[in-house]
Amino acid sequence: MIWFLGNLLSPDWSFFWHGLPTLGRALVVGGVTTVSLSLFALAVSSLAKKTSSATAFWILAWVISGFAASAASQVFSWGRYLSPGVCLREIAHRVYAVSDAVEKAKESLPLFKSTLESLPRKTSILEATPDQGWWVPCLFLAGFCVLALFAISKRVQPE
Repeated sequence: MIWFLGNLLSPDWSFFWHGLPTLGRALVVGGVTTVSLSLFALAVSSLAKKTSSATAFWILAWVISGFAASAASQVFSWGRYLSPGVCLREIAHRVYAVSDAVEKAKESLPLFKSTLESLPRKTSILEATPDQGWWVPCLFLAGFCVLALFAISKRVQPE
C-alpha cells in the first residue's frame, strides 16, 4: 500500500515501472519469511503444553540453532545453514542483490561512486556472497519447514 501511495505522489509514472521489481522482491522475501516463521511458530506451539513454555521453547530453539550453526560452520561449509535465521537472511540477501544494485548505482551516478569510495572504511559495506549456490539456503529452509509440518501433523489430531 505504501509503495502504491508513494507512486501516486511521484512526479512521473516512470517511478511506478522502476519500482515494480523492488515490490516483487519485497513480496517474495516477505512471503517466504512469513510462511516459514509461521510454520516454525505453529510447530513450537503444537509441541508445548503451556503458552509460557511455548515462548521459552521458541527463544531457546532460536538461540541454540544460532549457536549450533556457528559451531558447525567452523567444521562444514554448509554448517551455517543449520540456523533458520541465517537461511532467511541469505535468501533475502540474494533476492535483493544489494551488491549488484550498488555497482549499478556506481556506474550510473559518479557522485555516489566518489562518495562511496571516500568513506573511511577498512572493510566493504557489502556482504560477500557465500560460495554455495542460491539453492542451498532454500533447501535447508525447506527442510526446516518439512520438520515443522511433521511436528504439527504428529500433535494435531483430527476430530
